[in-house]
Amino acid sequence: MSEPLETPAPDSGGESPEQRPTVRVSGLAIVEGRVLLVRQQRDQATYWLLPGGGVRFAESFAVAIAREFTEETGVSIRPGAVIALGESISPDPIPYAKHVIHVVMDVVIDDVGADFVADIGYGVYE
Repeated sequence: MSEPLETPAPDSGGESPEQRPTVRVSGLAIVEGRVLLVRQQRDQATYWLLPGGGVRFAESFAVAIAREFTEETGVSIRPGAVIALGESISPDPIPYAKHVIHVVMDVVIDDVGADFVADIGYGVYE
């Protein structure tokens, strides 16, 4: 029988699951020469990100980006290769501790209609 998730693995250094990095996958889609971005809001701040989100346990990057991209944009994609890796670690764990591994993948949007292009924000890609 496996141990509950709350119990740290023997090689984890005694960290709880909240102290472990999370993995976020995002998709880089270039449509009509522009980078597709989605608007996010937190508190009073508005910012733009590549579409994506968290990777679930036992989920491949390709499956995760297909799911997250569709959830955020309403369109299906074909995942490509991993094109970048990065991480974000909060400098001060109080009040917000964070360690995120960012995986950026190349993606191709299957069907880009006129309504889609009009409704989604883009940054200029040069």
